Amino acid sequence: MRRLVLLCLIGLSMTAAVAGAAPLIGRPAAFSWFSTTSHAVGAPARALVAHKRDSGVTRTHRRTVASAASDPILFGDRSVEAEPVRDVAGLPEAFALTNSSAGSASAIAVYVGSQNQAKSLLTGLYADRNGRPGGLLASGSLTSPKAGAWNRVKIPSTTVKPGTYWLAVLGEGGTLHFRVRSDGSCQSLRSGQGNLVAVPSSWRPGATENACPLSANVDGTPSPASSSAPASGAAATAATTVATTTATTAATSAAAQAASALTLPPVNDGAPTISGTAVDGDALTASAGSWLDSPTSYTYQWQDCTPGSLVPICTNISGATSSTYALTRNDVGDTIRVIATAANSGGSGSAASGQTAVVTLPPAPSNTALPTVTGSPAQGQTLSTNTGAWSNNPTGYSYAWEDCDSSGNGCTAINSATDSSYTLASGDVGHTIRAVVTATNDGGSTAASSGQTAVVASAAPTNGTAPAISGSAMQGQTLTTSNGSWSGNPTGYSYAWDDCDSSGNNCTAIDNATGSSYTLASGDVGQTIRSVVTASNASGSNAARSAQTAVVTAAAPAAPSNSGVPVVSG
Repeated sequence: MRRLVLLCLIGLSMTAAVAGAAPLIGRPAAFSWFSTTSHAVGAPARALVAHKRDSGVTRTHRRTVASAASDPILFGDRSVEAEPVRDVAGLPEAFALTNSSAGSASAIAVYVGSQNQAKSLLTGLYADRNGRPGGLLASGSLTSPKAGAWNRVKIPSTTVKPGTYWLAVLGEGGTLHFRVRSDGSCQSLRSGQGNLVAVPSSWRPGATENACPLSANVDGTPSPASSSAPASGAAATAATTVATTTATTAATSAAAQAASALTLPPVNDGAPTISGTAVDGDALTASAGSWLDSPTSYTYQWQDCTPGSLVPICTNISGATSSTYALTRNDVGDTIRVIATAANSGGSGSAASGQTAVVTLPPAPSNTALPTVTGSPAQGQTLSTNTGAWSNNPTGYSYAWEDCDSSGNGCTAINSATDSSYTLASGDVGHTIRAVVTATNDGGSTAASSGQTAVVASAAPTNGTAPAISGSAMQGQTLTTSNGSWSGNPTGYSYAWDDCDSSGNNCTAIDNATGSSYTLASGDVGQTIRSVVTASNASGSNAARSAQTAVVTAAAPAAPSNSGVPVVSG
């Protein structure tokens, strides 16, 4: 604060010494004394080259004074400072800035270096909390920032008061280049969090550095009480010192009270991780990593990333917001990462995992157990096949049926037989049948054939001419039946005999009469007789009945038998 007051007084003295000096364009003259830099606009460039490494990030010190930005500001640095800085993507850095006025901040302007590689510029304005960034007051982002130029990032309107604030910058999608002063009196503070895709709601301190301030400023609308220029001379110095000290003490006290009552948002303490194989069709699983400040929930967003680039170039995968993600053909050739967001009542924080290996196509399916065919191999019957067993995660199956010789060789495809079941036709009679199952995934297709069936039989026999009975319908006589005539190549016949009424109806089977002939018994007297012939083959069986006989009569009386020879007398 003393440095700021001294700079202000120097500025006033210089203003008084140079008659007719005009205020900077686009910024009220009354506020020209709020700048925290002592570099004069248009000062000659000076070069002093050195190298050092801070917290694993290389910085090249080249002291150069360039023209200041002309946007109106509340506080911050208007100059393009001497030292170029490179911060890798996802690593934020915050700079302590002193505000001497009250007002409403609406944007943050950052000078982006000419070697910038970041695809997005993210900024955050924090309250001070015991010498480090406290609660996040506002944040904003700008895609495709212009290199070698000032970039203005809008933030939600935020009330600021005299006191210390922290201004953070973060690059996404590439290394962020910006400028700082290597011999400044303030400090910058790196975050202990990496792989971030947003400025953190709660700052976990990392390395402290003295290069400060950065070429950035906060602009907006000053409050009316802050719009008058300061008094001159010793009185002005004393008044400014007292007022600034009072305001800073009040602001710091208020910030400390607010921070003590604040539930801090989660802070990542260990990046999320991904388990699983980077192969199309396989599933990946995300672990949220480790977090400080007791998260109560986690959400996820999976991303496709371009491989081979020095910095991640990633896009969100639509709908991929659970802790698991099944890789698809669209992911092949990319790497995958996940953004885990942890939340509690104080807010949320996000962190990115590392990237997987490049997603590849799976190997084509490999058969581990042949398909099998079920069903009766006879004309008119339906056969069915299963898929068998396969490795390498088939995503689909197709089917074909073939007619083969009796050994299962010399096979030809059956036209239009492309389902998992097939009804045997007359053209299949005398052949064996096999099924061919083709398994497919994104890596290719593989076919496997079932074993062959037995030789296909024709359809179940069909009767052409009914059986016929020969013999006398009299008790004790033997009746014989013919088979009749049949189509379908019967391979066997069976027989039954029925007692029926005089009209050949109301028939009942005669017990144990199962041969092709039958000897009439006393129980058949008064009945008519029918024979039933059943013809069968591999396809099934059918029965046919003869016409009924005449009514069965009782046996005729035996002819007289001599039991004593005649005797002649007289």
